[in-house]
Amino acid sequence: AMTATTSTLRWSEEEPPVTISTGHEFDQALHKVAARCTTEHPIIVALYVHDYEVGIGLGLPESFVNIKSWEHGTPESCLITVGNDRAQRGADFFFLDKHHTEIPRRNLIPTAQARQIVREFFETGSRSTSVKWEEL
Repeated sequence: AMTATTSTLRWSEEEPPVTISTGHEFDQALHKVAARCTTEHPIIVALYVHDYEVGIGLGLPESFVNIKSWEHGTPESCLITVGNDRAQRGADFFFLDKHHTEIPRRNLIPTAQARQIVREFFETGSRSTSVKWEEL
């Protein structure tokens, strides 16, 4: 059996992070944050799990996922999804509700797919092979 993973989800610099230990709690937490987003102010949340920082954009039909690993306090590698260019243009998100972040069109994938990828990573610790990745 897989050991229970405790991870934390940060969606705001002001609010405390949410502790997440099941896929259900993960879905609920994402749902709550998405409900706060507007199309003018979509949010990038950070999930800290399996010693990685996983970012996902919420609040728009398109999203992205990036996966950062840290070695001795510095980012060791950072991967981001590569979409199929169906997105009309790039998207503007706000990391942790605050920092304006532009995501190029090439990195955008459908939000439902992005959520699935992050949930799979949360549950297995493995990067999804259903999407292409590139180094940032």
